[in-house]
Amino acid sequence: MDSVLVFLIALLAATLLAFMLGWIPYPFGWLVITLFLIARILHLRQSRR
Repeated sequence: MDSVLVFLIALLAATLLAFMLGWIPYPFGWLVITLFLIARILHLRQSRR
């Protein structure tokens, strides 16, 4: 598995977990992280062809 992909998934999970635990008032950057995650998946799919 791609290390960048694993890092983005972990970062997204940590951001959402911190939000759910009340450590941050709003999950800052979750949308940006999600977009990076989608872009990475699309890049990996294209590079396999």
